[in-house]
Amino acid sequence: MTDFSETRKQLAVMTGQLGLSQGVQVYVSHAGMPVLDLAVGENGLGAPMRPDAVLALYCSTKPLLALVAVMLAEQGRLDLDACVGEVLACPSPEVAQTGLRELLSHTAGLTQVQGVLANFIPAEQCLQVATSTPPPSQWRAGDAAYSEWQSWTLLAATVEAAGGTDCETLLQRSIIDPFALSDDLFPRMTDQQFTAYYDRLGVNVDLRGTTPVPMLMERTRRICTQPNYAFGSYGTARGLGRFYEALLTVRAGGRRGAITPAVLQRCINPARPRQYDHVLERECRFGLGFMTGLTDHDFGTHCAAGSWGHAGNAGMSFGFADDDHQLAVGLVWNGLTDTDTSLKYRRRLVVDAIYRDLGLAESTQSGDSTRTAAAHTSST
Repeated sequence: MTDFSETRKQLAVMTGQLGLSQGVQVYVSHAGMPVLDLAVGENGLGAPMRPDAVLALYCSTKPLLALVAVMLAEQGRLDLDACVGEVLACPSPEVAQTGLRELLSHTAGLTQVQGVLANFIPAEQCLQVATSTPPPSQWRAGDAAYSEWQSWTLLAATVEAAGGTDCETLLQRSIIDPFALSDDLFPRMTDQQFTAYYDRLGVNVDLRGTTPVPMLMERTRRICTQPNYAFGSYGTARGLGRFYEALLTVRAGGRRGAITPAVLQRCINPARPRQYDHVLERECRFGLGFMTGLTDHDFGTHCAAGSWGHAGNAGMSFGFADDDHQLAVGLVWNGLTDTDTSLKYRRRLVVDAIYRDLGLAESTQSGDSTRTAAAHTSST
């Protein structure tokens, strides 16, 4: 059993002398067994970071709603080939013509409403804003353009219409309860949960200026409890990691509640080719609600070609599964840095260290070479 010495060293340096985060949580599962559940540094409020500290996860939980949408499609209750206007009243003709599949693959060409701004839209007005805001004139349907807020706000409303109840209930019944995540993932906190978990709530810290600024808004009742299934979830790295750990059992032919292997396969199959994303500013691929081909998304150099997962808010949080190596990882930094530092330095180094500590780096490299050669042979 590895002691994760290299991973621990990287985390200590980044939260210490480099000051790239005040704290970090990391959870690793290998071959179906938890092998690391660690917290380092501070929780953003001057107290030690704990593995059970609850933090804002932002877009890392987008796959939860995607799985429920595809589950409803598998059950014949939602047509992914329908347009938004067939389900919702849309003042914007362009939004009305947007396909649900394009929402899930971020090829709808919708506008990019920044998360901080979207938090100031009253909850009762969010759907009105989402259905009435036309795409930017320079974008077209079919363009790869990651839609942080608008696409998932529209998706949540269509899922509620098809599922006959609110998203919180659907997510709780379909994923949180069957996956046994009720203590570590909160798609939306209830008032009772906010009160019960308040002492566990940490905050992210903006490190982009000369002085660290705790993002205290994340610890308010309004932000924690208002519906926001685009980037409003809270939880722990343990919750993200156990979510992917459970999905690996589904991938192997099991099922968790209504999430079947067929549902997961539809989500992680590439839904758009490798192409330049106008928002993420990189060439990458997506499934339905999942990032795929994770090396293109700066998840280190050792992820197998078929790995899948998602990240949130400039890479502060992320989770992924590498089913070639039966590896599931959840990680949450509570330090907001510039995107290049977060993705191309912080995330790459730590994910690569995890693979090396587990002895998977060499097998990943040789496996990738084999897959690349096979793909080349079949394509020619």
